[in-house]
Amino acid sequence: MTDKESQPRKGGQPRKSWTEMAAERNARVILCHAPDTYMLTDLTRAADRAIRYLRDQAFTFLPFEVAKSLFDEYNKSVLSLYQAVAKISQEVNVNYRPSPSLVKWLETQGITHSTDETSGGGPKAK
Repeated sequence: MTDKESQPRKGGQPRKSWTEMAAERNARVILCHAPDTYMLTDLTRAADRAIRYLRDQAFTFLPFEVAKSLFDEYNKSVLSLYQAVAKISQEVNVNYRPSPSLVKWLETQGITHSTDETSGGGPKAK
């Protein structure tokens, strides 16, 4: 444990170690094998916080049209990233299998993910 981790945070609670945080129920551990992944993990952390606040404030502090527009823009970005990853995976012959939660979300968007080994997988409109 580093000196920083052993020091209490504001409010008197000691900092959790990385291994303690990784063991939490909603935690995800990402091993970065490419420098680009660091940028995405930082972006994901910021998106997680922003979307949580948006969900908390939607329809109470924000007008419906504003909240809906922000949710739509966020979902469009997620879909674009999924399509880019599927396309890259197909081009470099990597079998891309999105997580079950992403597959379920894609189905709500009218998209199925092909797991055809010859195509490398990818988005298919219903």
